[in-house]
Amino acid sequence: MKRFFSQSLQWLSALMLAVLICNGVLFFYNRPTGFINRTKASTNTIFYPGSSMLHGTEGHGFYTADSNGYLNPNLPIAEKYAVIVGASHTQGEEVSAGERYADVLNSRLTDGSSLAAYICAQDGLFLPKIIQNFVPVTQEFSDAQAIIIETGHTAYTSGELDQALKQKEFDEKNLGANIASRMNGKAKLIIKVKEALPIYTIAKNQIAAYKAKEKTQGESGGDEINLDEYTSKMDKALAAIRSQWSKPIIIMYHPGVTINPDGTMTAVEEPTDKAFEKLCEKNGIDYINTGSAFEKAYRESHTVPYGFSDTSMGTGHLNKDGHRLAADCLYGKLEEVLAP
Repeated sequence: MKRFFSQSLQWLSALMLAVLICNGVLFFYNRPTGFINRTKASTNTIFYPGSSMLHGTEGHGFYTADSNGYLNPNLPIAEKYAVIVGASHTQGEEVSAGERYADVLNSRLTDGSSLAAYICAQDGLFLPKIIQNFVPVTQEFSDAQAIIIETGHTAYTSGELDQALKQKEFDEKNLGANIASRMNGKAKLIIKVKEALPIYTIAKNQIAAYKAKEKTQGESGGDEINLDEYTSKMDKALAAIRSQWSKPIIIMYHPGVTINPDGTMTAVEEPTDKAFEKLCEKNGIDYINTGSAFEKAYRESHTVPYGFSDTSMGTGHLNKDGHRLAADCLYGKLEEVLAP
C-alpha cells in the first residue's frame, strides 16, 4: 500500500508538472482574456475592459480591450465615425496591431489620433446574431454616422433567420464600462486567475465548441436552404434593421476562396449570394462583395486573402493582405459617409 501511494504521488507530481509546462507555453503563445457574458447588448459577450490577450494559433496578434470591452486602440472616437459590427474576422486577432482592416481604415481616415472606424465585434457574432442584436447596436452607438456589418456568408437556414427576427432590447446596465464598475473583487479575481491559466480557458472553450457542433449537427441534420423561404425571411430581417436606423448601413461580404488545380483562384459563390445582393438593394442597404477584389489581387500578384504561414493557404481567417483588400473595398464608401 505504501508503495502504491508513493507511485501515485509521483504520477500526480508528473501530471502537475506537465500541466504547468503546458500552461507556461500557452501563456506566451495563445492566452485568452476574461469573457463577460451579457444580455440586451450589442454583443453577447465582451472582454474584461483593460485586459490583454495573445493569439498565436493563426498568425500572431496581441490586443488590449478598451473600456467598452472591445478590441480597439486606446484612442478617442472621432467626431464622425462608423461602427463595424462583426465576428472574429473583424476582431482580427490573427494579425498584428495596425494590420486589421479597421486599423488600415483608421490610418487613412484620420491622422492617427482618433478612431473613425470603431470595432464592435466578438467571436461567433455572425449575421443572424447581428440582426438580433441590432437595436442595442443603434442605442450604444446612436451618434455613429454609419453601421458596417461584416459577414463571411450570405447563406443561413430558416431557423437562424427566425431567431434573428427575435430582436433584443437594450439595457444600459449591459454596457462594458457599467458592468466593470459593478464587478466585485471576487469576480475580478476569477477573471485574473483565468487569464493566468490559459490552459483552463482553452480546454473549456474546446469542450464547449465540440458540444455546440454536436448539437448543431443533431438539430439541423444537414438542412438545405429553400431559396424562396430564404428570400422571404432575409427580406424581413433586412427590412427590420433598415427601419431601426435611418443612416447608412453597409454590409461587407467577404466570401471564401478556392485554389483551383490549374493554379487560379476563385471566390466561392453561395447559392444565396444573388438573392442577398438584391435584397440589400431593395432595403436601401449598401452592399460590398470583396470577392472580385480578392480574385484581381491573386491574378496580379498571387495574393491570397486567407491563411498564414502556420496554417493552410486560402483557409481560416483573413490575413494581413485580406484585411488590406477589405479596407480598400470599404474606404471609398466610408470616406463618402464621413465627409465633412
